[in-house]
Amino acid sequence: MNPEPYRKCIARAGGKIVDMPELATILVTDRIIRTYKFLCSVAKGIPIVGQSYLDALQKSEGKEPVDAWEHILSDPVKEKRYEFNLRQTLLKAKRHKLFQEYTVFVTASTQPPPSELCLILSCAGAKISKHCSQPPKDASKMFVISDPADSASWVKYREKFPNIVIVSAEGFMLSIMQHSINLNKYRLM
Repeated sequence: MNPEPYRKCIARAGGKIVDMPELATILVTDRIIRTYKFLCSVAKGIPIVGQSYLDALQKSEGKEPVDAWEHILSDPVKEKRYEFNLRQTLLKAKRHKLFQEYTVFVTASTQPPPSELCLILSCAGAKISKHCSQPPKDASKMFVISDPADSASWVKYREKFPNIVIVSAEGFMLSIMQHSINLNKYRLM
């Protein structure tokens, strides 16, 4: 969505447009699309709103506050496809970060790229570890997000942590969207 026509009404309401999802308090979009900005917003549990929110801001002219939670995006087709309810997921994530107390490793060939996955993980409360030499506090709360192209590196994780789960980025993204840790379905090893 082009934010320019709404810049003034957003400013009147005390907001500003940012490009970094970790700074956002509301995400405005016209549909569910699994960008890293969308997934960061879901992981943080901030309101993800549609056009109706911007219309309400313009109508209020800054005179009365507009509750973003009353304008949560509705995209029944994508919610069915990904088996989740956006509103319920956001409310759960707002109360509890899904990967709080988890240590996660990300390999080099993942899609989305590691830099984006690390940002999503951070928004979901995870501790990102660069090296498997760093022992986590709880070995049962750790996993690797990887890609088959990186399968040669899996051995080093298994040598250090024999029970570590190695999952696809798809499994991780669905966990974020469903606010449910169900990584076994998407195990790579």
